[in-house]
Amino acid sequence: GYLLVTRSEPLEVTPRGMTLSTLAGVLGALGALSIVFAMMHGGRPIVVAPVVFAGAPVINTLVSLLWHKPAAPPSPLFYVGILLAAVGASLVLRFKPV
Repeated sequence: GYLLVTRSEPLEVTPRGMTLSTLAGVLGALGALSIVFAMMHGGRPIVVAPVVFAGAPVINTLVSLLWHKPAAPPSPLFYVGILLAAVGASLVLRFKPV
């Protein structure tokens, strides 16, 4: 808001930007709705939360890598971190508490 009010940055509204921001909003709303449905149909916070908090960053990272290819390849530890987050979420699903 500050940058818009002070006009420090030009406001550029493009059709592509509007489309992507609308799509991002719709996907975010669908994600939130999915969490609500999961909780309504027997999902427990101890299972749902790790999947959300590990899954969202993994998906965001992969999409960001596809859209904005890095100039230099990330460290191998970067990929190890993504893999560990995905494995952790998978383990929570596989061995969920009773």
